[in-house]
Amino acid sequence: MPLLLKAARSSYCAWLAVGKNRALRQAADQALAHEITVIHLASRKTYGRNALLSILGGTAVHVLLVSTVFAH
Repeated sequence: MPLLLKAARSSYCAWLAVGKNRALRQAADQALAHEITVIHLASRKTYGRNALLSILGGTAVHVLLVSTVFAH
């Protein structure tokens, strides 16, 4: 395939690796978004960002995703 695209093999392999990582990251984001939604609905929509962060552990990834989920 790299020859058809006239790209270096290493560039092609790096491109494939990024695609796999992106798919894994998207799946993890979707699972976390689902978990946030379940917690929020179970609280009868009373738990906000801070409560969710304390439940989820408050890591940087959670902060970003919780902020993104509540932005929509």
